[in-house]
Amino acid sequence: MDKLVKDGIKTLKNMQREDLNLTELCIHMETSTGEILEVDIELDSSTGEILKEYNLFKNEDDYENYLEQEEIPENILYN
Repeated sequence: MDKLVKDGIKTLKNMQREDLNLTELCIHMETSTGEILEVDIELDSSTGEILKEYNLFKNEDDYENYLEQEEIPENILYN
């Protein structure tokens, strides 16, 4: 998973260099037992700082409920 997060950070930095206005990348993965791991990687445009947040959900329904409550900005890419 470390490589995935590093690749996500690299992607955000490349997008910023290309002036594509992408500031956050969210990746979700499902385990064989049905748990959902979500990794949010955000690039703070004013400081250049990389922020990471990890969320774990017991199942797809819990993850869907979380997404319904979240306001998703226009410049976010969900993968």
